[in-house]
Amino acid sequence: MFRSEDLAEMAISSRERKEEVPDNVKLKEVEAVQDVITGIHDIYGEVYREIGFEEAISRPASHENALNKFCHIVMGRIADPPSKKAMVRKLESDFGVSFSLDSVYRMMDLIDDKSVERINAIVRQLAENLLREKIRVVFYECTTLYFESFTPDELKDNGYSKDLKFNQPQIILALMATTEGLPLGYQIFPGSTFEGNTLKSMIEG
Repeated sequence: MFRSEDLAEMAISSRERKEEVPDNVKLKEVEAVQDVITGIHDIYGEVYREIGFEEAISRPASHENALNKFCHIVMGRIADPPSKKAMVRKLESDFGVSFSLDSVYRMMDLIDDKSVERINAIVRQLAENLLREKIRVVFYECTTLYFESFTPDELKDNGYSKDLKFNQPQIILALMATTEGLPLGYQIFPGSTFEGNTLKSMIEG
């Protein structure tokens, strides 16, 4: 955002600036109570809004609170992608944002198939706009994500595990990206799906 020369000048001027400290303040007795990170929300939050992710969930006007949580979770995962439970704690300690884990799960219930299609369309359009040319070559990758569980269902199921967790159910995450590494879309398949059978569905999607 700034030239290196400008950054250097700002750093120098900030060191030269002398702040007046009231006489009754004893600096040795000053202690930090809490540090709040704001840069992630300021910079990436603006990009998030420009991209159009505020429209990711259907009927956004009716789900303003959920969309707000969705934004905070995205910002938090850009900074550091832990589990959802750890993310709730981290958002409160590092960003001064507080809400319950249950409310995050309720928000995720609103991210249905239409929301995923909308997110994929936004990301694909963004990649095309950045490249300013027709996308002719894409990279395709599949990976397996296992669960700390031994109970399969219609989505998470046992299959060939790249994590060697063959006795634990998993899902298959497929991702398409440009040669520059820009994502074009993703899709989730049942864990027992053969990877070779996923490509056609991704191309058609």
